[in-house]
Amino acid sequence: PIDAIDADEARFQPGSRSAFGSAEAERIAAEWDWAKYDPITVWRDPATGRDVVVSGHHRLAGARRRNELAPGSIAALPAKRHVGDEASARAFAFNANNARPQTFDQ
Repeated sequence: PIDAIDADEARFQPGSRSAFGSAEAERIAAEWDWAKYDPITVWRDPATGRDVVVSGHHRLAGARRRNELAPGSIAALPAKRHVGDEASARAFAFNANNARPQTFDQ
């Protein structure tokens, strides 16, 4: 479920541009189409036992915003799990956020 996923931008999206992030999340919420978005990637934080998004911050924020606009429209997001320690999760996040776009046109 979406509410079971935490976002920790300080660890997994350093240097995030919050103004861009808010605009991107609003765009995703308004134009939500499952065919346009890759699954998010989560990592289980051993300190909390909760899943933390390492790739897909804007998609997660957009899905949450979409639920505010149309309650219950997105109960869960497709997700892949990153397995490894925090350092490998941070490296994965850095590479994922700098190597490819998060959306694509069909």
